[in-house]
Amino acid sequence: FKEALKIKAFVDEIYGEFLKFDLRNSELRRKSDSIKWNLKKLEDVIFDITLKGKLR
Repeated sequence: FKEALKIKAFVDEIYGEFLKFDLRNSELRRKSDSIKWNLKKLEDVIFDITLKGKLR
């Protein structure tokens, strides 16, 4: 679980840096969107792990 949190924090940091750039209609914009969706997936996984831990 700790590793998942570390990975999420790292991806969140990368995404934050991407947001500082003007990425309109560029290849980097698509990469930024990909990072955003992967971050959402990580958040969902962490949420699921947390729920499963509380149900036991």
